[in-house]
Amino acid sequence: MSARRKCSTGSRNRRSLPDLLVMQSVFTADRRKSLHLQLQEMIEGEKVRIKAMVTDRYGGRW
Repeated sequence: MSARRKCSTGSRNRRSLPDLLVMQSVFTADRRKSLHLQLQEMIEGEKVRIKAMVTDRYGGRW
């Protein structure tokens, strides 16, 4: 019983801070986006490098 009551008050407290939550979610989304872009750039670089290696090895059949 007490644990259940604690949970409900916790969620109510969280709902009473929407600005903070919105700010936090926007920040995390921003960071996730930048990380994703960095990862994509790294992957693209690797693709180019691998393609160059394969071209060198197999005479550009790829």
